[in-house]
Amino acid sequence: TGTSIRDPNTIFAFPFPVELDESFDAIAVEVTTAAVAGSLCRLGIYNNGGGRDPVPGSLLLDAGTITIDSNAVRSIAISVILPRGLYWLAFVSDTSATYRRVGDSIGTILGFPTTIGAGSVLSTSYSDAFAFAALPNPFPVTATITGFLPHVFIKKA
Repeated sequence: TGTSIRDPNTIFAFPFPVELDESFDAIAVEVTTAAVAGSLCRLGIYNNGGGRDPVPGSLLLDAGTITIDSNAVRSIAISVILPRGLYWLAFVSDTSATYRRVGDSIGTILGFPTTIGAGSVLSTSYSDAFAFAALPNPFPVTATITGFLPHVFIKKA
């Protein structure tokens, strides 16, 4: 945890395991240093891409945009039921701001160690250059593994 400034026009996704079928009614980020007036971010949920390696796949929900021009938890009302499985919470903004972040330790949520061997770090999140717009479907196949990213929160109904 901590905070991290994020550049605009980069899409991020990090894994979100769902252990039981659950209903969710909000998705949010926490802005810790506001962007300029009128700045936006877009939040969403991706299905797991399947296959042997967990990667973001098809778009499940584009929740829309929220302003990021004040220091606060900024949320969007949603109504989604997620069956048991692995999903990816996504974020993209049109302007730089500082957010509550998730670090490389997100791998521990999935039961992975945070280091493998001396000095190595396990990263389980993805990012890619993406001009701010509606979320793409599917998640960009050119995305690369990344470390620190904005923490996207999702609230049980």
